[in-house]
Amino acid sequence: MFPGMGSAVGETSEKRVFSVRHTSILSPTTLNEFIFGFTRANPSGSHPQNEVDWANFNGVDLRFLRTRQRMGELQFGDDIPSVGFPRDRSLFAMDYYTYRDNLSLSRTNHTIKIGAELNPIYYTLDQVGGSFNGVYDFDTFHRFLTGDTDQLEQDLAAGTVTAQGVIEATPIFYFTQYQLGAFFQDNWKVRPSLTLNLGLRYEFQTLAKEDNGKFANLVNFTDPRTTIGAYFRNPTKRQFSPRFGFAWSPGGSGRSAIRGGFGIFYEMPNIVYWRLVTQEMTPFVSAGFLNKADAQRILGPTGAVDFPHGPETQTDLLAAVPAFRTMEYNQKPQYVYRWSLTLEREMAGWFGSVAYNGSRGVHLMTQADGNNAKWIGYPNNPTPGLNELKWAPVRSGTLGEPVNPNFSNIWVNAPRGSSFYHGLSLNVQRRFSGGLQMQAGYNFSKNIDYGAGASNSSERLPQNQRIDLYFQHGRMRGLSLLNVKHNFVSNFTYDVPRTGLTGVAGALANGWQMGGVLTLTSGTPFAVYDTSNREQRNAMFRNGRIWPSLVANGDNSPVTDNPDRWFDPEQFIPSTCRAGVYCYTPDSRGRPVGDPNLGYQVGFWGNLGSNTVMGPGLATLDFSLNKNINVTETMRFQFRSEFFNIFNTPNFRIPPNSTANLFTSNGARNPNAGRIDTTRTTPRQIQLALKFVF
Repeated sequence: MFPGMGSAVGETSEKRVFSVRHTSILSPTTLNEFIFGFTRANPSGSHPQNEVDWANFNGVDLRFLRTRQRMGELQFGDDIPSVGFPRDRSLFAMDYYTYRDNLSLSRTNHTIKIGAELNPIYYTLDQVGGSFNGVYDFDTFHRFLTGDTDQLEQDLAAGTVTAQGVIEATPIFYFTQYQLGAFFQDNWKVRPSLTLNLGLRYEFQTLAKEDNGKFANLVNFTDPRTTIGAYFRNPTKRQFSPRFGFAWSPGGSGRSAIRGGFGIFYEMPNIVYWRLVTQEMTPFVSAGFLNKADAQRILGPTGAVDFPHGPETQTDLLAAVPAFRTMEYNQKPQYVYRWSLTLEREMAGWFGSVAYNGSRGVHLMTQADGNNAKWIGYPNNPTPGLNELKWAPVRSGTLGEPVNPNFSNIWVNAPRGSSFYHGLSLNVQRRFSGGLQMQAGYNFSKNIDYGAGASNSSERLPQNQRIDLYFQHGRMRGLSLLNVKHNFVSNFTYDVPRTGLTGVAGALANGWQMGGVLTLTSGTPFAVYDTSNREQRNAMFRNGRIWPSLVANGDNSPVTDNPDRWFDPEQFIPSTCRAGVYCYTPDSRGRPVGDPNLGYQVGFWGNLGSNTVMGPGLATLDFSLNKNINVTETMRFQFRSEFFNIFNTPNFRIPPNSTANLFTSNGARNPNAGRIDTTRTTPRQIQLALKFVF
């Protein structure tokens, strides 16, 4: 067996910060502040934890490509962890400069601030793609044992000739970028009981320029070749964001207050969004994909992906249609509207508030494989609807014709996302009195989006967030993975009243203190899939997930509260008929299965929505009990006991992606569907400590 499974990797990070601040008092009412800052960051990843000689592992060369240092990756399916190293290195360096100047003016009823900031940024990226060492994908472990590969992905070596040009395979890029921001803010005290906050901010960012001109893009998605030097249209030229807020104390008593605000907040298309583009930016760096269906189409019915030496023996097939990552050329400004209204009241040592918060995200960045198969009616844009986007029938085992046949998959970062949030918050706080201090807060909210991020891993969300429908992303609308409908948190500390006892009895009875934190939340939603439906995926696209369908009158969130089977998989059927096993006939409206308007055919989506199944909630109580033992007036012992998750409540995570996939590649039900294998919190933990204070 491989040492340590041969796949453990680590990360390192170094950061240096230097800053200088100079404050000038120009007059009793005028203050100027200048700041210079410099930050150098050097994060890196993909460091193997169990390095071995892969060229001579027990006398065997396990590398897929002899010019690489390490073995590539094997993906088995069937809930078995992958083995190997898909990439070789991931090194970054960033020099970030800050020049900031703020001017403050104090007047009778106005406090005015004016400022500007300039940030020159220099990036060095030395990274290789996620398939640098080669990645073999097997649908099932049985197929791995027989060498039956479903797909090979491999970075193309330097000098490889493609229709896009000769691949340079030089992954080092040097970028320069500038950010500029300016603001004006006036805190206007209209009257003693009313204050207005008025502000305006402008933010601008240049497009990052590569020192050696190494950047390429598709100006139009269907272009046969990339355009060297093209980035994307700069969406930041008119990013003016007004801000407004107010605070009003009715009656002027100061015990009640009404606060509110509104603002527009922009998100810059910075390195977070285009860093991954440089990993497959044809012709500088690129990867090739070879699907089993492609091999049979090109080589004949007996054609297959060569395992394990395909990267060397099938270079021409891998290079025929290289992969590409890109930013959508016609970028739009990304921004969020935020607003709030809060009512506050203080009374007899208690403080309470009721607040409403809302936000609306527009043109948020998403990531998708845009090179889907052409749909019926192409090139007209599909209209929104349950099954409006459908694909022309294809022969079994073949691939649907992609929108851009000059590439395999095209990962696109595009401003196509939206978000909607509404939340009602209730808070109550008791100030320390009679030995008791407590606070409690409850939030009732709903969060809807079209996918919660533009990255597969940086947001650390429980499921993959790459959207599957670049040309009809509206079908991705659903509850966000960040949606928590109910959230209650309370904490308290209580000093137990002292008794009149003295001596040993007094020492034992006095000096006790208790505390605790109670957390109760509802679960977050997640999606279930029909992803192993290979025929369906071949017809629609090469990468992506397929949603299943509901049985007649089914429940789209059939939660059982049993971690061994968190939801009832019998409520779902594949998106296509499987030899009549899963199809039901007739439906509730008397239509027979096979009606194109009903679906259940290759090329039609399942009718289940996005993120419909609700995951487990969370309930935990952390408790502490402390004892102070006075020795003298200035010295004491403190005994502390802390109980985390004192009731040992099991709090489960959502089912992993492997068990959220309901069916196997042959159409059988996944026997592990809905099984949860991890928890969100630790079991009960007890900590004891003795401290001497003097």
